[in-house]
Amino acid sequence: MAATKAQILPFFGVYFILILSISLPSIQSRPVNNPFGFIQNLQGSHKGQNVKGLRALKLYLHKFGYLNKDNDDDKNHAITNVDDNSDEFDDSLESAIKTYQRRHRLKVTGMLDVETVNQMTKPRCGFPDIIMTFNNNNDNNFGNPHIWPPNVTHLRYRFLTTVEPPAGTEDLKAIVARAFEKWAQVSRFTFEEVAEDIADSFELEIGFHGTRKLASDPHDIGFDGPRGVSAHADLPPRGNLHYDKDEAWSSNPGADEIDLESIALHEIGHLLGLEHSVVPESVMYGVFEYGTKTKRDLHPDDIESIHELYGST
Repeated sequence: MAATKAQILPFFGVYFILILSISLPSIQSRPVNNPFGFIQNLQGSHKGQNVKGLRALKLYLHKFGYLNKDNDDDKNHAITNVDDNSDEFDDSLESAIKTYQRRHRLKVTGMLDVETVNQMTKPRCGFPDIIMTFNNNNDNNFGNPHIWPPNVTHLRYRFLTTVEPPAGTEDLKAIVARAFEKWAQVSRFTFEEVAEDIADSFELEIGFHGTRKLASDPHDIGFDGPRGVSAHADLPPRGNLHYDKDEAWSSNPGADEIDLESIALHEIGHLLGLEHSVVPESVMYGVFEYGTKTKRDLHPDDIESIHELYGST
């Protein structure tokens, strides 16, 4: 006997729900485009292997200061060539990974274990974790060219953006001013915003930029898209602070957004001469987090670091 309409409809209802329950997890688990995502394919790699993609990892580790190359006189920026053109997991790569693991308080294995890969694929600052350092002393760090000289105590900044500012950044000026004020409270510096069209009457410049390199700044390397390098800034005397326009910025971040103020506070630290901290809770730690967790107040490690450079207030 042919099935009635009343019998067929429930069947299709159950079938639809079954299909939906199968498809939704696959949609929700679709990987987010991540410039560092290639590292996930290297998980489990160790010394002695030859794995496609390890050369890209070597470039990553070099860019952030863990794997040095000869004849590279600008360790703050991406290299244009690399000595080692292979995908071999050699002694130098193992050593670089161990240094990375120690710095980020991971188990030191020298291989690309789960924890190391997870850490490497997080969004971060474009400034390297390890650069040439100078001996601190009590004479204004004589010999360190990457701090402001004793006669500089007032820094002027302007906003200049080469792209359409992304959604969620309408309060950028107020947010940046608040971040400057927090550094002013623990240092000798005062800060002042000046108009965009004031030529040469400023020390610092802040804005959103994209993947295209800036012709006006020979040191600029452009950005790599969302969830990679989120922002970068220069040490003195260069004073550029760039946000990546492609990130999901917010002044009140949700789970898939990144906090404008936390990143401003971090990058201003670089503008004042601070390098990355090894303390994960500090503002100057080089790895960023998406979501509601923010760093809008300076950590004791941040305050101690600025005092080491310029003295206490």
